[in-house]
Amino acid sequence: MHLDNLVVFNANVICRSHKERVWRGDLDITLDGDKLRAVAKEIGEPLYVFHEQFIEFGAKNMIAVKEILETALWSTDPEFVSKIYSEYVDGDQRRAM
Repeated sequence: MHLDNLVVFNANVICRSHKERVWRGDLDITLDGDKLRAVAKEIGEPLYVFHEQFIEFGAKNMIAVKEILETALWSTDPEFVSKIYSEYVDGDQRRAM
């Protein structure tokens, strides 16, 4: 494990067109970000990464898809800015404190 990397254990990946997760597992965003971007490009929509508890509990309490996506930890969407993270990693994505 790389200590400076953005790692999300038991991450949940969703996309706007699905109402539930499309993948679950441990992600090293620093190492796997380009792979996620390639998948997003292939399917034609951004991917959003959430921590485990959010998908299990938090999403059920939110109505609007936009509200859910805004609480992601990370996204392949270049316009996305995480509300959860406050430091930049790789100059363009944010890292947990």
